[in-house]
Amino acid sequence: MPDRPRRRVRWFAPLIVVVLVAAGATAWWLTRPSDESATPAAPGADAGVQLLTEPYPLLDTLAVPMEGTTDGRLDPNSTAVLEGSWIGVPEGGSMIVELSGTGSDERGVVTVYPCGTRAPAAGTLVVEPGTTTTQQVVATAGEGGRVCVRSSVDVNVVAEAIGLVGAGAFDGRSISVLATDGDTVDGEQADIGRLDAGDTVEVPLVGRAGLTVAARAMVVLSVETAGDEAAGVVTVRSCDAEVGLTVAVEPGEVHARPTIVPVGANGSVCVDASAATDLTIELVGVFEAALARAFEDPVRVVDTRAGGVTIDDRYVAIGVRPESTTLAVPLTDRLGAPTGAIAAVIDVTADGALEPGQLDVFAPGHATGRNGSLHYGPGIVGAGTLIVPLGASGEVCVANTGRTDVVVDVLGWLVASAGTAPATTVTGVTPTSTTAPASPAGGAGCPDQTLFPDRRMIAMYGTDRTPRLGVLGEQDAQAAAARLAEIAAPWRAGDRPVLPAFELIATLATADDGDDGLHRLRSSPEVVQEYLDVARRHGYYLILDLQPGWSDFLTEAKYYEEFLRQPDVGLALDPEWRTQRPRPPQGGFVGQTDAAEVNAVIEWLAGIVAEEQLPEKLLVVHQFQERMVLDRDQLIEPPGIALTIHMDGFGTRGQKQHTWSLLKVGPPWSNGLKLFYDEDIDRYRPDEILAGAFDPIPDLITYQ
Repeated sequence: MPDRPRRRVRWFAPLIVVVLVAAGATAWWLTRPSDESATPAAPGADAGVQLLTEPYPLLDTLAVPMEGTTDGRLDPNSTAVLEGSWIGVPEGGSMIVELSGTGSDERGVVTVYPCGTRAPAAGTLVVEPGTTTTQQVVATAGEGGRVCVRSSVDVNVVAEAIGLVGAGAFDGRSISVLATDGDTVDGEQADIGRLDAGDTVEVPLVGRAGLTVAARAMVVLSVETAGDEAAGVVTVRSCDAEVGLTVAVEPGEVHARPTIVPVGANGSVCVDASAATDLTIELVGVFEAALARAFEDPVRVVDTRAGGVTIDDRYVAIGVRPESTTLAVPLTDRLGAPTGAIAAVIDVTADGALEPGQLDVFAPGHATGRNGSLHYGPGIVGAGTLIVPLGASGEVCVANTGRTDVVVDVLGWLVASAGTAPATTVTGVTPTSTTAPASPAGGAGCPDQTLFPDRRMIAMYGTDRTPRLGVLGEQDAQAAAARLAEIAAPWRAGDRPVLPAFELIATLATADDGDDGLHRLRSSPEVVQEYLDVARRHGYYLILDLQPGWSDFLTEAKYYEEFLRQPDVGLALDPEWRTQRPRPPQGGFVGQTDAAEVNAVIEWLAGIVAEEQLPEKLLVVHQFQERMVLDRDQLIEPPGIALTIHMDGFGTRGQKQHTWSLLKVGPPWSNGLKLFYDEDIDRYRPDEILAGAFDPIPDLITYQ
């Protein structure tokens, strides 16, 4: 058989839940409670799963230097200890631990295992130089209730317990069950030779080393690949299912990924290889079947990719997630849940990333990063199996930093104890509703569901019909996306994340009367969809601009209702081109509207947001003369609407400042500003505006 590629540790996704350890970890360590009343109750030999309300500090090598550390970092091949006895974990019991490695000068691996046993064949946490790598692991206590932590490089290690699992609930075995070029616990499936592309291997678990595993039980595995000549993936799945979790295969590189997989009816798991690779699989442990309820097949609840499919056609094909956004994903109302369910077991994937980033998955009311920190980037898929607590709302929050598509599958549920629900597996799922409920009144929901002031929007204005009406129409949609990225780049130096946007003139006012005599021309659904598709491929927003002519704003808005029911499409009203008979819309005359007409659109749009449970939706009102919006002080801003008054006058700097002083608004409304490439004299630069050239600094900047 060919030589195995030289082992080089690469980043890999988390065992159960990747998390970002909070900046206050050191303070938690130094203030660790010393009285017994502050520690959770011991889980006991037969106890189920208990999630702690607050993380409990176990280790911080930087805050509390110990033997085997240098400058606060664990030395290579040294071992630190997590004292499970501090929180009542007996030998054989387990903890759910948030683990972080930082400050390393080189790539390496941190391994967690029960003290007094052999170190497992696969590592637990890969650390990268110059970065913090974090994840959550199920750590089984060995001799004296202790968990050992060993590193191959010098690194600062921080560990906090966030849950307890009784010995009767999780059988932490840590045994090797497959090795293409090594030994296994019983000699079965040992040294079987490198897998070829297209190979499928069945990995028996029942009976290995006396192991008893019920069908559909959830097992924790660590999977390590060592690629040969071609890139691909290894997929680990229940033998009864067609889909599963993937681990990257890359020539000359080692990739590792711990995951949770339901066992098939045949007592095995199956592995599919799309490229030649060596493979090592370590069984970390088995959840007791009455506590971990697995679906027959993973249930997809989010797929933002074009052509994606979900169980109820919600959260599907909504496009690349923009930077620094949070998606609230309802679970229990769509899937149902057994009595006593306290957490969902999910697979989450960041796929097709446009830039490096981090994907956090957490329960509403928890700080971002408590239950996930998958790292990803262009060409780097971030994927992990996560245990996420269920809050009162029955939803989970999926937050990303860099732009990426997101896929979420639910494997099943964890319940607190075997007595809280019948000890049966979940054999299927039927949606209980197609509309997600709002979070309970007074209950905590997912954060960051507003446009402003959480971000700043940078837009290109125009129409596909002519380049004379704005820069958006000076090239096709795909080229416009690349140009918008360049326009938005300097704005990233500001104090907020940037959300680029197309402002497409969807309804265009015309001097001729048109087919129906209303002096306006509507965009076809195909044109709008083209711009929306391109925007979604880049993580951009789409604003549909209305110039109604002799029509009215609400009539024109309703024409585009199918698009406005999407989470990433907003609306702009342009009173300049709202004229009354007998005067047609034309240059040199400025039309107008009133608060009543605008409020009718706002109320209708707010109803859509509520019906579809959409994030906050943008509603722009263009204005460069006070007379353009009569009774403006009577405008409303119901929940779910970000009402933005957009000053779109052009001219000298002095003229723009004067108009801004007349039209700017204060909270709860937001401000917008238009910059003209041709008509502005000495156009303002991004750095000047970010430095306060306009007060307040605009929330929406549009280029025409």
